[in-house]
Amino acid sequence: MNQPDRYDRFAPREGESKVTFARDQKLPNAGVLSIMREDHTAGNLLRCALHEDPDVVFAGYRIPHPLEPLMEVRVQTTAGKTPVAAVSGALRRLAAEVEDLDGQWRQAVAQLQGAAAGVAAAGGGGGQQGQGQLGPMPPHYQQQQAPQQQPYGGGGGGGGGGGGYY
Repeated sequence: MNQPDRYDRFAPREGESKVTFARDQKLPNAGVLSIMREDHTAGNLLRCALHEDPDVVFAGYRIPHPLEPLMEVRVQTTAGKTPVAAVSGALRRLAAEVEDLDGQWRQAVAQLQGAAAGVAAAGGGGGQQGQGQLGPMPPHYQQQQAPQQQPYGGGGGGGGGGGGYY
């Protein structure tokens, strides 16, 4: 197959540095972080977190080539904070946000499991009022079927107005 190994796109090679920083020679308090083996997901999250910092003047990322596992994040800050400190703060905020999201997820799953256990203990709920479940459908609704629609205009005699999806 003429494709790089998927594992190779994300796992760092032995001796490879995950992140390097190069100061910008023309702009004060600016530089480029080169991050190996990350993609647009991490780049956009980091960029958005950097934009929340009032000391960040500019933050952007790019992936120079889709077949190279490299992401470049350019950061410029005010004199009050270095670019590396701004990125470190952004990563800490992102980690806290992920922990909060994980806690909310686990709490919601526990609530749903508790509700499901309560319904099962009560005999399944069987269409009781106030449970958010529908009772049996009336017979005349059960007999009706939705009309079948031909995809992509098929069955309409060609040339438009065929009732298809497109």
